[in-house]
Amino acid sequence: MKSVWLGAWLASLSLTVLAETHSVVTQAGDWQSANQHVAQFPRGHVDIVKWEAQHAAPPPTTTPPHDAAVLPLTSAAEAVRLAWQAHPSLMRPLAKLGNIQQNHIAEGQWLLLTPQQYQRIDHAEDVWETAYEARRAWVLAVAAEQMQRYQADALSAVEAAAELGQRMAKVGNWSQLQAAQQQGMLLQAKLQTQRSQYQAKQQRQQLQQVLKQWVVSHHQPLTLPARLPDVPKQALSAHEFQQHLQQVLQQLPRKEQLATQANAEFSYQAYLTAYQQASSYQTQIVPLQQQIHEETLLRYNGMLLSTWDLLAETRNRAQTIRDAIEANRDFWLAEMELLWVLQGNLPKHPIQLSSGSAGAPAGAAAH
Repeated sequence: MKSVWLGAWLASLSLTVLAETHSVVTQAGDWQSANQHVAQFPRGHVDIVKWEAQHAAPPPTTTPPHDAAVLPLTSAAEAVRLAWQAHPSLMRPLAKLGNIQQNHIAEGQWLLLTPQQYQRIDHAEDVWETAYEARRAWVLAVAAEQMQRYQADALSAVEAAAELGQRMAKVGNWSQLQAAQQQGMLLQAKLQTQRSQYQAKQQRQQLQQVLKQWVVSHHQPLTLPARLPDVPKQALSAHEFQQHLQQVLQQLPRKEQLATQANAEFSYQAYLTAYQQASSYQTQIVPLQQQIHEETLLRYNGMLLSTWDLLAETRNRAQTIRDAIEANRDFWLAEMELLWVLQGNLPKHPIQLSSGSAGAPAGAAAH
C-alpha cells in the first residue's frame, strides 16, 4: 500500500505536465511556436518540466529555531500516554491498572480487557475517556494534514490546466467557454485547498488541547506521521463482537442492557461498513486507479491521447485518493466508537460516513 501512496504523489508530478510551461509559451508568443519548442523534447511537456526542475533556482531555506523542541507523535498510543501525563488525577487509577493493562488501553486493544479487570478501580472510566479522546484527536489531525498535503499537490495540476486553457483561448485554439470552465475548476480547487488548510490547523489545535499542550507557555510543536495506518487485514468478526458484548451486558443493570445492546449493534454495523469501504479503497480502488493513470500517461507520452485526456484522468485519480483518505479516517473513528460503546458507555461521537466529497471530517462534532 505504501508504494501506491508514493505512486500517487509521484504521479502528481506528471500532472505538472503543464505547470511549468508558462515560461516557454509566454516567450514563444503563440501556441504554434510553443509546440515547435516542445517538439525539441522527446516526450513533450513532461521533459520540459524535468528540465526546468533541474535548472530552477533552489528555494530559499529556513532554519527552525534551535530552542524549539519537537514532540513526535508517531502513533495514537503516544498521544494517549501524553494525554494521561497531562492529567495528574489519573496517576492513581493508572497505577492500579498496571503496565500491561495500560499498554492495552493505549494501543487500542480494548477487547483484550474484561470489565471485571477495572470495574472496582476508582476513576478508571476517566482513564478510558482520556484515551478515547486522545486517539480520536490524533486520527483527525493526521488525516487532516494528509488531506492538506495532497490537496496542495492536486491544486498545481488544476492551475496548470487553467493557465493552458487561457493561452489556448488567447491564440484561438480554444473557445472562451472551455477556458472559463477550466477557470471555474481552478476557483473550486483553491476553495477546497483553503478548507483543507483550515481543517488541518483546526484538528492540530484540538489535538493540542486534548494533550493540554496549549497551557504550556512554550509548548512543543507536534510532529505527526505522513498518513494513518492501513486498515487491518480482517475486521472484528460477529462472533468476537457478540462474545465481548455479552461480557459487558452481564455487568450492567437490567434496565441498561437493552440500550447498551442496541448502541453496540448500531456501532458494529457502522464499523463494518467503514471497514468495507476503507478496505476496498486500500486493496482495489486506489491500485486500479493508479493503473489507469499509468496507462493514460503512457498513451499521452506516445501521443495517443491529448493533454486534456490526461487532465481528465488526473481529476478522477485526485478524487479517488481524497475519498480513500476519508475512508481510512472514517474506519479508525468507527473503530474507536465501537470500542468505546463495548465498554458499556453511551455513544460519544457516532460515526457519519463521508459522502465521498472530501469534505469535513466525519463525526467532527463540536466539543
